[in-house]
Amino acid sequence: MICLDTDFLIDLWRSRKHAEHPARKALARYPGEVLVVCAPVAGEFLEGAAFVSEDCLNDAIVFLSLFEFSGISRQTAIQYARTVARLRRRATLTGASKADLWIAAWALEHQALLATRNRRHFERVEGLRIIDS
Repeated sequence: MICLDTDFLIDLWRSRKHAEHPARKALARYPGEVLVVCAPVAGEFLEGAAFVSEDCLNDAIVFLSLFEFSGISRQTAIQYARTVARLRRRATLTGASKADLWIAAWALEHQALLATRNRRHFERVEGLRIIDS
């Protein structure tokens, strides 16, 4: 299972007609893996599209239907709490976005790979397995 980060999902959307795009090549290394968009990613992705236009939002909603969707559960919240507490204890929480921490918590909870273009946003999260384009 691969959890798509927002920036990676945007790359996939922009490269719909370009099979040679680095994001598509990165995913090609993992044939058969289920691609999942968790709620924080969907929210960020759709917010960006809605800002552009209602038509863009509608296109983004259709695009999201190509992927599995997962919400945030109580277990995700527990994983989030543990992850944030660990970063706070190590004094490495500064600069981390709340959305990224929720995405990381979801990926950890589901033992999923995380596809991102911004490795540095996530590399401080212990145990998170990252693939990038």
